[in-house]
Amino acid sequence: MSKEHDLIDAWRKRVQPTATATASYKAIRKLLAACKSNVLDSAEQKLPPKYVLTFSDKSGARRGKLFASISAMGESIFFELMPAAEQLHKRLKLLFKGHRYQPSEGFELPDSLTAYIPELEKLIFEAFKGQSEKTASKTPAVAPYQRKHALEIPPAVSWNGVLEWTGPELKPVRRAKVITDEALFAGCTLTVDLAKRVAVGMKALNEHELDGIFELERDLQTKKTGYPRIVAVHAIGFDGQAWSFRLAKKGREVSMPLFVGADFASQKPVTASWLKRFPIERIQAYGNRPLANGQALAVSLDASFEVLPPEVDEHGE
Repeated sequence: MSKEHDLIDAWRKRVQPTATATASYKAIRKLLAACKSNVLDSAEQKLPPKYVLTFSDKSGARRGKLFASISAMGESIFFELMPAAEQLHKRLKLLFKGHRYQPSEGFELPDSLTAYIPELEKLIFEAFKGQSEKTASKTPAVAPYQRKHALEIPPAVSWNGVLEWTGPELKPVRRAKVITDEALFAGCTLTVDLAKRVAVGMKALNEHELDGIFELERDLQTKKTGYPRIVAVHAIGFDGQAWSFRLAKKGREVSMPLFVGADFASQKPVTASWLKRFPIERIQAYGNRPLANGQALAVSLDASFEVLPPEVDEHGE
């Protein structure tokens, strides 16, 4: 037998779950499989056995996020249930007290879960019921932010070599060291990460760049901070269509959902079928120059187009 076959056999023996772990895996998998619906998509791998439920395209802003996962390897079980739900996570920590938690895999548990099954069943179905009701009562998509005085987006053919557009007449500026306080549009670069599934619960990201422009607004609040409000990020996408990530607010939730169209005047909210063609995982947009106060103008969005908090460097800046 070749050395390669020896390595494969050794790996299979190492990851093969025990009979007890297999029984526990099947019991939890059965509970999770009962939750599969139009709100949740499932994926499964054989070795090591792993079953994953993620929110489907029909779940709105939660699309692509993890609902639950169960896997078995050797004498261990790894379980995760809605990692972003703080109160649920606290209940799981109390239930699995003394067991290690890994953000990438969940709670590492012993191969026998008999004592946990009744409480796990309760938590799983409570979580599923709550998310199903949330989807059923979901209101229509939040309308994008409307500025007091609508602006006509500069045509993409005119972006080359222009750093910003200023004033009511949107005068193009081709030489400037900073984004001036008068800028209503400013050049930016978008980094778009597209996801490709490589295994159950695992994705590879492919990074792509696009040229774009920020649409900016200033009022008394933003003038105090010196940081303009980014009301939209516009670009010509991979499909040749006009893309606009437009600011939307609902309570404390801030997002920039994507609108796509043949041109910027005829855009519509992006569809589920479009997102399958372009599975966006993360978007980052950076100004091509700093602001007048030296700050960088930037915004980052996750796979649900929710605005992410600004990154903080090691010095807390």
